[in-house]
Amino acid sequence: MKRTDSLYNRLATQFTDYMREAGKRCTVERLMILRYCCNQKKRITYSYLKDCAQKDHICLQTLYNTMELLAEANVVVREVDNGTPNASFALQLEKRNTIRMICTKCHRVEEFKDKVVLERLRMRKYNNFNMLYYTAIVYGQCKECNKLKNHGTNNDDGEQPVLDTVYRDSLGELDCKLDS
Repeated sequence: MKRTDSLYNRLATQFTDYMREAGKRCTVERLMILRYCCNQKKRITYSYLKDCAQKDHICLQTLYNTMELLAEANVVVREVDNGTPNASFALQLEKRNTIRMICTKCHRVEEFKDKVVLERLRMRKYNNFNMLYYTAIVYGQCKECNKLKNHGTNNDDGEQPVLDTVYRDSLGELDCKLDS
């Protein structure tokens, strides 16, 4: 049995138990969406899920509703990408103390533990809040994407270059002198 199969089986059991307790139906389509999530190696985005759902003729409303239910069941964790409303998700593999680093270029996700962070969080008192576990999310660029950036590879994320001087020519068109 592959790792994704055992992961899927564990999360499917957790999800179906939640759905049964909540009095909701756990349909084949909802379990297929969970399978898409388990098969994704990078961050789970609606774009990726829409492509998968379209191939299997699953309507978008079912996709959106299922992702909300998976989040309620603590099967996935909603991640907000740099404050934008476009949500992405990560599997909640287990309740553990982790730092999740997400590359904003290639969407690679790496997780690791940091005992120093855990100890500092345990030492702090947050209005009598009893911490059970934590997940910290750090956005940035991975080593591979930094290498590409440093070698002058053109980025495709739509970032505009910094403008040094902006002026209008005699025809009224906007010309830009780029920072070099």
